[in-house]
Amino acid sequence: MPFGLVNALATFRVMMNTILREFLNDGVVFNLDDILIYSKNYERHFELVKKVLSRLEEHRLPISVKKSVFHRPSVEFLGYIVAMDGISMSER
Repeated sequence: MPFGLVNALATFRVMMNTILREFLNDGVVFNLDDILIYSKNYERHFELVKKVLSRLEEHRLPISVKKSVFHRPSVEFLGYIVAMDGISMSER
């Protein structure tokens, strides 16, 4: 995100909405620099991950592999534990 840009967060959010538009609320949600990809089965999940990573690469948006978690049955997202059986509060 370019520093010094007026309304940088809003600009970044608009950019991400534009880039990920076709996937949003159909297996993908994001908040700032966090992207959550979810699905009911592995095949659909794998397909969405490939499409989202491809779209980010297409727009030259790098991802941090060290900070990324792939193909997990549950993850922490925005202070919640999102799992196949539902959403619960994080213990932190």
